[in-house]
Amino acid sequence: MNYSQAAKEIAKRFNLTISESEKILGFLWNRLSEDLVDDQRVYFRGFGALHRDYRPERKYRDPRTGRMKVRAAYFDVDFRTAKKLLNKLNRKKG
Repeated sequence: MNYSQAAKEIAKRFNLTISESEKILGFLWNRLSEDLVDDQRVYFRGFGALHRDYRPERKYRDPRTGRMKVRAAYFDVDFRTAKKLLNKLNRKKG
């Protein structure tokens, strides 16, 4: 499901216009982004948690040139799946 599909589904389920549901989604994504920038964990019960993770500077070899290069340090977003969702995904069918 992508952004526009989610907006249509929210609009349909809660009797909203698509523009209203897009505003709701926009607010949600902006709030999630702000919390991650502020180094806060974002948790959805039964789904999982997002948190900001620091990746330190590291050296690597460029395969084309063979030269050693340095990749700058950066922040990344890490997702940890909730046990409830993992169990649901791995449930055996049959």
